[in-house]
Amino acid sequence: MMKQEETLEKLLMIEKAVNEMSTLRQGIVELKEAEAERQKGIEALRASENRYRTFLENFPQKMFMKDKNSVYVLCNRSYAVDLKIKPEEISGKTDYEFFSRELAENYASDEKRLIATGRPETIEENYVNGGQTFPVHLIRTPVRDERGEIIGILGIFWDITEQKREEEKNRMQLQEIEARRAAEGRIARELLQL
Repeated sequence: MMKQEETLEKLLMIEKAVNEMSTLRQGIVELKEAEAERQKGIEALRASENRYRTFLENFPQKMFMKDKNSVYVLCNRSYAVDLKIKPEEISGKTDYEFFSRELAENYASDEKRLIATGRPETIEENYVNGGQTFPVHLIRTPVRDERGEIIGILGIFWDITEQKREEEKNRMQLQEIEARRAAEGRIARELLQL
């Protein structure tokens, strides 16, 4: 009888161990499935990030995003080239690392105002790059999270030197036309007085 009880006890222990192993095996299978799903999610995120990066990099305009403390989050290649860095190197940097103190303070002040008002702005200003200053058209807009709270700003700008030259050329031509008309008007009045 003792031997039968020992055998029965051993069989129960074996059955319990087999059940535990079966439960562990099922857990391992579930973990593998979860890991496969996680990997699919990571691949989908990478593909999405690559699409957005491709989108961003193919604009000739200079683009950047900063957090609400005026710390860079990202930029496109066109802007990074001006700063003599790679786009991935901008994260965590501020304008103080790229521009004069005066310019950096002006940019930070403008960005604080934009965040406070919550409204996008479009301006023309001078941009300094490589010791040269040229006019740019700048659009800055607040970036909001899913709750609608401002988490930073997005900026895009482009060189408008040629546009300004054309405007100046047109202005000069208009002045010449107006001067000719005025001269023609004087001549016509003088002829009428004869």
